Amino acid sequence: MKPIRSMPLLVAIAIISGLIIVVTQLRLHGFVSLQTGQLAAYSTICLNAVVAILVFWTQRRAAWGAYLLVSFLALFLIGAATPIGGLWILMVVIFDSLAHG
Repeated sequence: MKPIRSMPLLVAIAIISGLIIVVTQLRLHGFVSLQTGQLAAYSTICLNAVVAILVFWTQRRAAWGAYLLVSFLALFLIGAATPIGGLWILMVVIFDSLAHG
């Protein structure tokens, strides 16, 4: 099988992470229902898992293996569907705690 290029996977991760951040913010402000937010979260987790499986056919397995490890840690430690989403959650929590002291 021909190796998969990393760039399309990076673009997919960026799009997936951006969409879940937007849906999460819309959910927090009441524009999206709870069911829609849950569907988006589970879909994001599944899409991220598909990308994580595809990384085994790239030439940069070690780097993508690290991404897979960080993805699992983000999911189980803070409930983030992607590591980028996890960073977003951490930034929001830090800024909110600094603002409200």
